[in-house]
Amino acid sequence: MIKNILLVVFIFLAAYTVQGQSNYPNLDLYDGKYEIKGSFTPYSVYSFTITDKSNSSEQSFSLNIMDKDNFVKLVTAKCLALNSSLGKEVLEKIKTEALKLFYYYISYERTIVTEQNKPIAGEVTFNPVIYVSVDQLERRTVFKDKLKKGDKKVSNNGITLEKTKSRLIRKDKYTIKDESSSVFNDLLVVYGKKNALNAFINVLNGKAKRELNEMYKQLEGMKESRDSISLKLGILNQVEEILEPLDKISSNTILLINPADSTIVSKRLENKELGLGNADLLEEVIAEQKYLNSFKKDDSVKESIELLEEISSKRKELDSLIQSYNGSHLTENLNFSNVNLRLNDLTQAQKTINNQIQSQSKNISNQEVNDGLKRFKVEEVEFEINDGYMKRIEILGKIETPFRKSEFYNFNNSGTIIFENQIPIGFSRTMDLKELNNIYFFNNYAISNRSLSLHLTDVLELYNKKMEVDRNDFSPEDQIVIYKPIENKTSKKVLYKESSKKILEAEVYTDFVGINETNPNGLVQTEVKKEIILNTSRYRPSKFFQVNFSWFEAITPSITLSKLEENNKNLPLQFNRQILNGENFNIKHASTLELRRYEALSMGFKLKYLTIDVPYLKATLYGNLGIRYGITNIKDSLVLNADVEEYKVNSFQIIPEFSVKFQGDERYGLELGYRINYFNIYTDKFLQLSKKDISNQNFSNDWCDKLLHNTEIRVFYQPSNPSKSNGRWYLRYRLFWEAGNTSANFSQLQFGYSFFLLKNEPGMGSSN
Repeated sequence: MIKNILLVVFIFLAAYTVQGQSNYPNLDLYDGKYEIKGSFTPYSVYSFTITDKSNSSEQSFSLNIMDKDNFVKLVTAKCLALNSSLGKEVLEKIKTEALKLFYYYISYERTIVTEQNKPIAGEVTFNPVIYVSVDQLERRTVFKDKLKKGDKKVSNNGITLEKTKSRLIRKDKYTIKDESSSVFNDLLVVYGKKNALNAFINVLNGKAKRELNEMYKQLEGMKESRDSISLKLGILNQVEEILEPLDKISSNTILLINPADSTIVSKRLENKELGLGNADLLEEVIAEQKYLNSFKKDDSVKESIELLEEISSKRKELDSLIQSYNGSHLTENLNFSNVNLRLNDLTQAQKTINNQIQSQSKNISNQEVNDGLKRFKVEEVEFEINDGYMKRIEILGKIETPFRKSEFYNFNNSGTIIFENQIPIGFSRTMDLKELNNIYFFNNYAISNRSLSLHLTDVLELYNKKMEVDRNDFSPEDQIVIYKPIENKTSKKVLYKESSKKILEAEVYTDFVGINETNPNGLVQTEVKKEIILNTSRYRPSKFFQVNFSWFEAITPSITLSKLEENNKNLPLQFNRQILNGENFNIKHASTLELRRYEALSMGFKLKYLTIDVPYLKATLYGNLGIRYGITNIKDSLVLNADVEEYKVNSFQIIPEFSVKFQGDERYGLELGYRINYFNIYTDKFLQLSKKDISNQNFSNDWCDKLLHNTEIRVFYQPSNPSKSNGRWYLRYRLFWEAGNTSANFSQLQFGYSFFLLKNEPGMGSSN
């Protein structure tokens, strides 16, 4: 028994050593006073420590592996800088050892810089800024509700949803492409125009309006006045003073309405004089503003427009008075006539501005209310790749809009919105990559009773898969990918496949019950397996429950080798004597339970035909179907310890299985399983019976004698992050019993550890 315990301890230490061993060389020099040590850290960094043994003081530094001469020089210089009293012999030893370390790195550890021998899976492109139409995003949920089973198409406000093979395909009037950027900038320009026009209206409603009314009254009184011409000319000078700033304001307003760099204005207005009397240019401006002349009128500027019309009306009366007055004094006062022309120009310019205000109001109303274009700036994208899926995705960012007239826009300009995926997204097959265009994210909480969504490809703009011969699985290794945009620039990230050393995983178990020499349970069981992803399509049966499922998700080939106790590695057959026609016959037989218990080797596969993920319970349910072939060692003897024949029998097994996995943390979890094992042997040397039939001496060998039941409870613990190379520790309990006879059973209490069998080949590049 002690020998068995030592064997188990040795195997576990060997497994743990294989998993955690390092191939990096260490530097260890000592000259009697100073001790110099060095060791590799990940990503080609070498750390040094110099210890003064006289006072136990330590000094350390780190260097990146680079070219030979620089590395050796820097090592020597750093050592001298830390301690100038190092002897010449010590420095020469340091140079020699540093040179050895460099050549070792070049020859064997080049894979540190190339993602440790990981083949490239593909390259993902991130888009930092997204232009989205709010109105369309709001309507998606409504469309999905309206589109019943019998409907093929439904339309509303320019958006069409068609049902094709149970998928919803939206065809929007608004194409979200690069031109959205210029449209968004145009909206900002329009918003600036609106502010400029409102400012001009305020000027006209303020001081300018009062002064014009005052001059109007004075000129009206001059109609019957007999004052001197000098008084009249004084009033005309006041008119000139008020007209000059009005001309300036009007010119600035027209410049704001038609900036030279605006993408809305089709003609540049460089080197053109914008005077109030330039009617041709004003007509060009008006024509260029008529691209959205069929939209609603904005009520917010209605009152201001009415005030301007009132001013215009009074100016017409003023013009009439001046014309009446100048009728009799035209030849006497040429200056007064010029003022009359100026007032006419100003009146016409004001009408033009009124028309522009109305046009801009319609433009603003349309683009603000009907289009609702907004800009979503990505702050961070984080997603988990696990078993060929993008399991969880979070997109954090803020919404910016050119207009902030509603509470909805104000809220989103001050708060961060998180978009999340509803179900895991396949990321393995070519079909999965095509389906990325049809996947939406929804914000994780409602805002002003609105549910917003984004296209996955709005953010993950492109996944350029790496082609290799015979490669059909394009999924990267399990990892967490974090992207933070820099200066609103599109960026790319290379994703790698899992390292070659992680292709085969082994789980080593020891059975505490089997340590006893009288018990035939497996002393040490080694299971080697590899999960192969088949189908990565997930389905969500209802939008009201956070449950998703998939069919035929993966297949796992495996091989199990059991090291049985030396004295009990063969199953002894049992005998029953029967008399037939006066002759004695020995009927050899073995129970199905014992055949399974003494199984030394089995291999086959497990098909995961059903996966049900229940996130809110932190649980995943599996339906599996296993097909296995096994080998059991048999000992056949007519008389105990005499005429012993040992041989092997093959078995065929069908194992339907149902299991559930609870895992709320990446470091630990619980698995529960139930199996029905149909165990059939291929031999004519003995009968396969149940223990119940043996006790009843029923040798009919029915099919139900070949059924076993098995339950399993397994807990696992992983000390570090799963993305690291460290393995897991397991503790599992398994109970086997015959169908219809629970008293015939055996159990296993096993402690196990998992590790990867393969190692990276030295010197291999990342493309292998």
